[in-house]
Amino acid sequence: MLIINLFIFYFIIFNLCNSFTVKIYPDNIFTWNLNKQNNLLPSFGPIIINSKLSALYVGARGNLFRLWLFNINDTSSNALFAHKTFSINSEEKEECLKMGNSERECDFWIRQIFIKSNGDLLFCSSQSMKPQLGSVDGHSLLEQQEFRTQIGICSQHEGLNTTAVYTEEGNPDGLPAIYSGIRTGLSLENQLIYRPPLMNIEGNREIHPALRTPIYDSNWLNEPQFVGSFSFGPFIYFFFREQLTAANCNNNKGSVVSRIARLCKNDLGGRQVLKQIWTSFVKANLNCSLNGFSFNQIQSVTYIQNEGNNNYLFYSTFIAAENTPYQSSAICVFSLSEINKVFDNGPFLEQQSAESGCWATIPAEQISIQGRRPGTCQEDSRQLSDEDLHFAKQHLLMAEQIQSLGNTPIIHKGQALLTTLIATIITEKEKKRENKNKVLLFVYEPNQNILFKFLHEYINNNKIKEGNAYLLAKYELSFNEKINSMAILPGEYIYLTNEKRVEQYRISQCSAYGQNCKNCVLDPFCSWSIPRRECFPMELTHSSSSGWLTDETSIFSCSKITKPLELNAFPGDSLHLKCPGGENENNIKWIFNGEKIFQSDKYILTKNGELILLNITENFGGIWSCLEDENKLIEYSIVVDGENCSKPKSIEQFHAVQREWCRRMDNYRNNLSKWQNLYEQTNEENIKNCPIRENKLDENNGNNII
Repeated sequence: MLIINLFIFYFIIFNLCNSFTVKIYPDNIFTWNLNKQNNLLPSFGPIIINSKLSALYVGARGNLFRLWLFNINDTSSNALFAHKTFSINSEEKEECLKMGNSERECDFWIRQIFIKSNGDLLFCSSQSMKPQLGSVDGHSLLEQQEFRTQIGICSQHEGLNTTAVYTEEGNPDGLPAIYSGIRTGLSLENQLIYRPPLMNIEGNREIHPALRTPIYDSNWLNEPQFVGSFSFGPFIYFFFREQLTAANCNNNKGSVVSRIARLCKNDLGGRQVLKQIWTSFVKANLNCSLNGFSFNQIQSVTYIQNEGNNNYLFYSTFIAAENTPYQSSAICVFSLSEINKVFDNGPFLEQQSAESGCWATIPAEQISIQGRRPGTCQEDSRQLSDEDLHFAKQHLLMAEQIQSLGNTPIIHKGQALLTTLIATIITEKEKKRENKNKVLLFVYEPNQNILFKFLHEYINNNKIKEGNAYLLAKYELSFNEKINSMAILPGEYIYLTNEKRVEQYRISQCSAYGQNCKNCVLDPFCSWSIPRRECFPMELTHSSSSGWLTDETSIFSCSKITKPLELNAFPGDSLHLKCPGGENENNIKWIFNGEKIFQSDKYILTKNGELILLNITENFGGIWSCLEDENKLIEYSIVVDGENCSKPKSIEQFHAVQREWCRRMDNYRNNLSKWQNLYEQTNEENIKNCPIRENKLDENNGNNII
C-alpha cells in the first residue's frame, strides 16, 4: 500500500507539467482519402495563405489543395475549393525503388509553395527522389507549364532542414528569383545558400547563371541547419545554426552556434575571383542568452512588421545545447534595423594565420580604408577588383553578435522543447481601448503535443517592455499526430497540418479560459462577462457596455468578482490546487484563511505557482487563495467531510477510511522497520546508549527491568 500511495503522489507531481492545459478542438477539419487499399495517409505538409483570394494552399502526398480560409471543410463549390492530383511515372518509381529508396521516398511530395504577385503558384516537389519545379493557376490549380528538374530549391529528402524564399523585386534585370538554403549531393555534402539560374519570363533561356556559396569552405557554411529565409529591401536574410569552426582561440570547435546571413539580391558574383559565388555574403552570431546561459540552437523564426514604421521584428525559438543536463528553450526577439547596423557598421573577424585557427577583430575604420566594405551591394559585382573580392572572401563573419532586444529572452522554459512558432500583431481594432503594441504568439511543443499562447508587448523604438511575455494559455491538441506546418490568418484563425488532416482553430478560444478572468481580459480577442462569470469572444460593443471587463485595466476588478470554487475532500486525500497565470511570475503566494502558506510536509509549492495539499485532515477546511501582486487570481473553498468516517455510508467515505487506515499501517511498518534496523545494529556493549531499549524480565521478582 505504501508503494501505491507513493505511485499516486509521484503521478501527481509528474503531471504538473500539464497544469493549466486545456484541450481544444478544431472548428473545422479537412481530410482526404488517398487509397483505401494501401491505407496511405495524405501526409499534409507545407501551407501558405493568400488572404486576397481567401485561399489556404496545402501540399500533400501527390496532391495540392486550395481551401477556403474561413471554412476549410467547405468543398461545395469551385469558388471555395480546388484540387490537383499528381502522378508518378511508373518507370521512374521503379528505378527509384531499385536504388534502395523506400516506397514513401519514391512517391510525389510537395516540399515548398510560393505565391506569385499575380496569385499563381510556384512549387517545388520531390518526384521519385528527383526535385522538380512546377507552376499552377492560383484559382483552378491547372498546370501552366511542364515540370522541370531543378536541383537546389527543395530537397528530395524528407525532414531535411531547408528553407527558400521567392521574390520578384530587386533581382538582376528585374527577374523573379528563388533563394534557398539547402544541402545537396548523394551524402548531402554540398552545403549551399543558392540562387538558381535566372531565366527569361518564358522560362526557356538563361539570363544569368546560378549563384552559390563555395561547397568545400567551412568558413562560409559548416554543417548548416536552415530554419528560415526572408526578403526585405535589397537583401535576403537566412537564419540557421551551424557547427563552429573557430571564432577565436577560446571557442570549442564543433559546438553549435546560431547565425543570420545576409546577401544582396542584385549580386552577380565576381568576374574571376568568386565567379558564380556570392560577393556580398556576410554572417553574424545570434545571441539568445539568460544570465550567461546560452540558448545556442535556433529552431524556428517568424516576423511581424513593427506598427508605425518599416522595421521588422523576428521572433525565434532556441534550445540549449543537447549535452546540457536539462532540456530548456527560449524565445528571443531581434530587430531588423539592429541586424543591419551590425552588418553595415560593425567590425569583422579576421583569421590571424592559416595555422593558428585564432581570429582577431578588424576595426570598422580599417575596413573602410581597404576600399569596398564586405556585405554592401554594388551596381554590378562583376566590376569589383580582385583585391576587393579577396578581402571580402576573408571577412565573412562579424565580430559583434546580434543581441536580442532587451538582451534577454522574452520567454524561457525548462523541460520544454519549443519549436515552430507563428505570430500576429494586434491591430488598432483589436487593441480595445489600449494604445500599446502587442504581439500574439503560438508556439508548438512536440513532446507534449502542446500549443502555447503568449502575449508580448513592445515599444515602437524597439525597446522590450520590462518583464517577459505573458503565458495566456496552454492548449492540448485534440489529435495525437505531430504538427508538420502552421499558418495564421491575423485576427481570425490558425491552421495546422499533420499526417492525417488539416485543422482550423479560432485564435480567440475564449471559452477555454474557464474561470480565469485575468487571462481572459488580457487576451485581445476576449471579454469577461461579470454577471455570467464567463469569457466570451470580444465585440466592439463590450468596451462601452456595462457588465464587461475588456482590457488589462480591468484586472483588479477580476479579484473583486472572484467566486470561490467549492471542493469536497475526505481525510487522507491529496488535492492539487492550480493557479492560473502562476507560470508567468515568481511573486505568487497562497493564503489559507488569511495566513500565508510556506513549504512544509503538509504542502508542496510548485515552481508553476501551484499548491499540493498532502494527507488532508479536517483542519484543511476553509478558503485557499492564490494571489499575484496582491491580486487574487483564484480562490478555493475546501470542505473536509470527516463526520461519517467512523460509520462510512458512501463509496467516497469508505475510500477515505481505507486511506486513513493505510496511512496508519504505513506509519506502523515504517516505525517497525526503523526499530528492526536499530536492533540489528545494537550489541551488548552499547545497548545502554541505544535510543530504543529492550525490556527484560527480572526472573527473581517478575518485574520488568531496562
